[in-house]
Amino acid sequence: MSDVETIKVTGVFGDRKVTKEEFVSEWTNHTRELQRLTCSTPWMEKVSEITAIVKQQAEDEFCATLIQQQNNI
Repeated sequence: MSDVETIKVTGVFGDRKVTKEEFVSEWTNHTRELQRLTCSTPWMEKVSEITAIVKQQAEDEFCATLIQQQNNI
């Protein structure tokens, strides 16, 4: 019979080396926290506000670009 050697798999999570088990644990906790945050009402309200601001800025930039192009003709 041959001896079985245990091999520890390591990788990087953020700025530190971790084992596979540590990575799975960290990733699971991270994912849970993201789900908790994205489902909270205050967070969703903030996302809506930011989305509206970005949309308005994009529309303003688009209109400004069109006006500038028309003036250059």
